[in-house]
Amino acid sequence: MGITESIYDAARTTQALIKTWLGGDEMTNEEPVHDATEDIDAVLWNKMVQAHSEIAKRTRPGNLVAYYFSQADCTASQTDVVLPVGEGGDAAQVAEVAWLDGSLVGLAVWVEGARTAGTLTVDATVNGTKVANMTLDINAAPVQYGRFRQLPAIDTFSSLDLLGIKITTDGTWAAGATPALRVALLVSYGEEEDI
Repeated sequence: MGITESIYDAARTTQALIKTWLGGDEMTNEEPVHDATEDIDAVLWNKMVQAHSEIAKRTRPGNLVAYYFSQADCTASQTDVVLPVGEGGDAAQVAEVAWLDGSLVGLAVWVEGARTAGTLTVDATVNGTKVANMTLDINAAPVQYGRFRQLPAIDTFSSLDLLGIKITTDGTWAAGATPALRVALLVSYGEEEDI
C-alpha cells in the first residue's frame, strides 16, 4: 500500500527510504535525512521514494533494464539507420548512456503492421558499432513481433558507453499500411562488487 495523507509519517518512512537508497537492510544514521524531509507532504514524498526505487531497480545487479527506440515510418532501402530513443521524437537522441558496466542480453522488436515482403534487420550497438550476435530479423518468420535472448550474456559494455540500435531494410521491405517500429534493448547491469 502506498503512503497516504492519513498514514504519512516521515519518522517511520525515513528508514524505508534509506534502505531503498542502499539497496538492502544496512542501517545508517537516518537523522539527517529525516530532518531534511520531515516537512515534505505525502504526495511529494511518494514521488521521491518512487524515483529512488526506480534508480535502485535499474542498477541492482542482475535486474534487466529495457531501453526503447523507435521509428515512425520504417520504409524500404534503409542501411544502418540509427533509431532515436523513445517514441520517435528528437532524432539527435540516438543512444542511452550506460549507468554501470553490464551486458546486452536481448532484443524485442514490434512492427505496427505485419511484414508483407522483404526483411528488416535490427542490430544492437555499443558506441555506434554493431555488436556481433545481437541481431534480429523480421522476415517470413516472424512477420511482426520478434524476440532474441542471449542468456548467459556474453556481449558486454562499460559504464558511460552509448547503447543504441541500427536498422537495415532491403529494397522489398513492406509492413502493411502502418510500418511504425519499436525496439527494446535489454541489458543487465554488473555484478555485486561493481556497485
